Amino acid sequence: MLKGDNEKELFPFLSIELVKQDLGGRLLVSTNLQSVLSNKQQDISGLQPCNHTEADTLILLHLTHSANQGYQIALLRTVDSDVVILVIHWFASIGLSELWACLGAGKKIRDINIHTISA
Repeated sequence: MLKGDNEKELFPFLSIELVKQDLGGRLLVSTNLQSVLSNKQQDISGLQPCNHTEADTLILLHLTHSANQGYQIALLRTVDSDVVILVIHWFASIGLSELWACLGAGKKIRDINIHTISA
């Protein structure tokens, strides 16, 4: 199989398996093609169909949805510094009281306090 074919099979598999996990009351929302999955009973109708082609803007949508559902603190995991810049810019509009970004991979991971930087 080609790399693209592996990714087409891996991402749906991971999204389905991730939402099966017990995260101690924490909410996990994931996309699977144009569907949105959640590990908890949650109104996710506002997120579907998921037709964003850019993951960067999709992350903003998920964070805003979480805030609208009553969550005040969120953790964002990314390897893309562009996402960090976007959430710093849009933080005030998202509606969360705290947002943390875990940026990087391997031994080079940094926790970034988005709500402080945004202020």
